[in-house]
Amino acid sequence: ALSDLVAQATSVTSTDLNNVFAAASAIMQPFSTVNLKSRISAINIDANGVTKVDWSRGSGMSARAKGDVVTIPAGLRIAGTQLIWSEAEYLFTPPVGYFLTGPITMKDQFFARPRQSNTVAGPTS
Repeated sequence: ALSDLVAQATSVTSTDLNNVFAAASAIMQPFSTVNLKSRISAINIDANGVTKVDWSRGSGMSARAKGDVVTIPAGLRIAGTQLIWSEAEYLFTPPVGYFLTGPITMKDQFFARPRQSNTVAGPTS
C-alpha cells in the first residue's frame, strides 16, 4: 500500500508521506502498530543502471540518505526510470502460542513505478 499510494502522485510533501504512513497504520488494525516500522524511498536508475536514492522517509526506521547506491532486483533496473520502494517490518507476537511462542519479525518490500509522471518528486525537507 505504501508504494502504491505514492506511485499515484506526481509529487509528495512531508505531510503527504505522514498521511501514507498513517494509512499503513490503519491497514494494520486490529493489530497494534507499536512495532510497525516502514520506509518509502524513490530510487532513480541512471543510464548505466546505477540505482541511487533520490529521496526517502521512514516511520520507525531511518530514511535512506540521498545519493546512496542501493541494490534492487536486476529485472527492475531499467535505465532512465524511477522506482518507489517501500519496506515494512513488523514484530508480531502471537496472541496464543502453541507452535509459535515468541515474537516473529515479518519483513517485506515492494516496488512500484510512478503512474502519472516519469518520477515522483519528493519533499524538499
